[in-house]
Amino acid sequence: MEFKNIFKFKIKNSTEDAQEQVDDLLLKALLSENKMDRDKAMTIPAVSSCVDLICNTFAMIPIKLYKEVDKKNRKVEEIIDDFRVRLLNDDPEDTLDAFQFKKAICEDYLMGQGGYAFIKRRRNNVLSLKYVEDKYITPMKNFQHIDKYVEFMVDGEIYKQYEFITLLRNSKDGASGTGVVEEIN
Repeated sequence: MEFKNIFKFKIKNSTEDAQEQVDDLLLKALLSENKMDRDKAMTIPAVSSCVDLICNTFAMIPIKLYKEVDKKNRKVEEIIDDFRVRLLNDDPEDTLDAFQFKKAICEDYLMGQGGYAFIKRRRNNVLSLKYVEDKYITPMKNFQHIDKYVEFMVDGEIYKQYEFITLLRNSKDGASGTGVVEEIN
């Protein structure tokens, strides 16, 4: 038995409507074969605001340095006037101030392959910390599983691992990490 459409409404397939009206980027990425990347993820307001909140919180926490005074009683005292504390909390001697420096490293830690800062030295003296965006870092690893060795290539120049401060998330090799977007993708 067939029913007549007495109101002359056109009946559409509901699955076609649902596919045409998906405006959410995250949902589109999950439904399609497209891969979510860092730039697409940061256009999602919830992701962007969460990353911003975490990075701002990390950036405003002052980094302190302590030295052990009495090992037996485990007494420590804070070191106030030290160049390392000044570089991390006041001015890393880079184009970024200390807040923006820590925020940028934290964002690369969460969303990219890791946060990297080059330690600029003159002999044994640390002169400054230079933030390097993670997309310009190429880790060059040896293929030994026990005696691992890593160098970093930046702008065609090779640097040793000890010349960088690295902040890595879910790292297996000590050279690069796995960002949230890549892990969940």
